[in-house]
Amino acid sequence: MGIATSGCFFKNVNGRSSGQLIDQAGLKNFSVGDFYISPKHANFIINRGKGQAKDLIKLVKIIKERVKEKFRVELEEEVIVV
Repeated sequence: MGIATSGCFFKNVNGRSSGQLIDQAGLKNFSVGDFYISPKHANFIINRGKGQAKDLIKLVKIIKERVKEKFRVELEEEVIVV
């Protein structure tokens, strides 16, 4: 990726790539505050530098809702937000 990330944010679901599901839900480059979904790999969430936890939590919620609406799949976080 060339930048610091936490790696893949969501676990794959039943052999389906979470990154592909997020991409197919039209969320690449979608952002909340300083957090955005990578345009290269949709399962990576990137902080532009000043992201706040509330923005990350909101972005994760939006991702999970959109993927569930479109594919009837529940994404589960691989990364633990503390």
